[in-house]
Amino acid sequence: MIRSFLIVLGLVMFYPAALQAKGTVNVGDTIPHDLVLQDSSGKMRSFSDLKGDKGLVLVFVRSADWCPYCQKQLLELDESNEKFEEWGYEVVSISYDTPEALQKFITTNKPGLTMLSDPRSESIRAFGILNEEPAKGTRSYGIPYPGVYVIGADKKVQAKFFEEGYKDRPATVEILARIEELNPPVEPPMTVEEMGQDPIAPDEMFIETPEKIEEPVVVAPEVEEPIIIAPETEEPDEIKFESDAFDDPFIEGPDMTPDITVEDNPADAMSTQGLDPIIDEVINDDPYEPEDKAGMPADPAM
Repeated sequence: MIRSFLIVLGLVMFYPAALQAKGTVNVGDTIPHDLVLQDSSGKMRSFSDLKGDKGLVLVFVRSADWCPYCQKQLLELDESNEKFEEWGYEVVSISYDTPEALQKFITTNKPGLTMLSDPRSESIRAFGILNEEPAKGTRSYGIPYPGVYVIGADKKVQAKFFEEGYKDRPATVEILARIEELNPPVEPPMTVEEMGQDPIAPDEMFIETPEKIEEPVVVAPEVEEPIIIAPETEEPDEIKFESDAFDDPFIEGPDMTPDITVEDNPADAMSTQGLDPIIDEVINDDPYEPEDKAGMPADPAM
């Protein structure tokens, strides 16, 4: 009887450290709280202005004021804060510490991550990770089971990390590796050469069609036509004739041809008589010819 009681008492005493609650919010769920809380400076924040392009990494810690395991975890996350930002995630912590207690930690350690104060443990209860073992009124009343949520920009949980004991925390490299898995690089579409086959009909090979070759436009150079200048020629002097006899033949003038008779040129008479019988006959038989010297009677009409 006593032995059984001691076993049960031991399980109750060591349960918080041995088995961490995984909470009521799982991967794929929408977060139940909009994180409307004060930061270390007393400014009200919310999920919309806390998240990065891809979302945020939400870290629930027991206390940044007195828990050495939480302080170590926060500083390790802060060392990789730039890597989280490169992936598009902002690191945000939540604890039940007051803004003044958070500011003290920031002044001492100068972390770059955002720290939210939830003194009433409202968000802690909403995620279902309130550690109910500490008695009300004690220093540790209201602390959460430490854990990490990777939340997308759509407020949906992408991953969650909880360890079995509060002294153990998920490694930063493990969280970054999970984020890398959630955000694989976008590969460019494959080219025809890389694919090698038609994805719709794999048995058919791609036929590369030659690119249309545009014929070059040949522009003929502008050629200036030569200006031909005719040589100057001197006009010939006016021809002057010594005699008016060589004037324009179409202009009437005095008949300068001398009268030549048969008596003056007996040779011409010989050329007209006896050489051409027809002409001689016409001349000799002319009825109008008057009587010649031989005494032939003249034409009565004459």
